[in-house]
Amino acid sequence: METKPPSNKKELQSLLGKVNFLRRFISNLSGKTKVFSPLLRLKKEQEFRWNEEH
Repeated sequence: METKPPSNKKELQSLLGKVNFLRRFISNLSGKTKVFSPLLRLKKEQEFRWNEEH
């Protein structure tokens, strides 16, 4: 799936929703997406920063 990196929390939530739709075809999905957890917990005043780790 080709897509641009999310630029904010809302876009990340949308991306994860799309990926979750395909969860039955992706083994260990929760382990593969746990790296996004800190970004999902950001407060409004905190900066959303996508980096190579993600």
